[in-house]
Amino acid sequence: MSKKILVINDSRFERKVLGDMLIGLGHQVLTSDEDNYFAQVESFRPDVIIVNLTMSSVMGDTIIKKIKSSMPKVSCYLSSCSKVNLEGLTCTDLDGVILTPVKPSQLKNVLNDGISQGKTIAFCPYCGQKFNNGILSYTFCPFCGQNLKEIG
Repeated sequence: MSKKILVINDSRFERKVLGDMLIGLGHQVLTSDEDNYFAQVESFRPDVIIVNLTMSSVMGDTIIKKIKSSMPKVSCYLSSCSKVNLEGLTCTDLDGVILTPVKPSQLKNVLNDGISQGKTIAFCPYCGQKFNNGILSYTFCPFCGQNLKEIG
């Protein structure tokens, strides 16, 4: 099912790569930097928003917290090229974490299955695969083998 997806990233190159990948998966995509995202959120009304964690002027979890305060039902994902310390985030209402670079198949899985169950993260922040009983049940991801105890 096609979704409207907004990609927020301070890197024009990373916006382009992720946007093209999402378009290739059949989604309608709009991209923005961290300074101009709010008007696009209101006019585009996305189903999904993917925000880079570390940008030059703001952290992505801060942007997600602002978006969720006015649009709580929109799915918001953090993207990062490095491990994400979930305990250190200001926003606890994430729908997923996308570790970049990401393959189209992994991105598709995250967007279809990357959900949270209460405060227990139900997906691998490395590969995006959904867990049936939450992250705290595993030491290593059963899909990609990454050590999950290091993320919180």
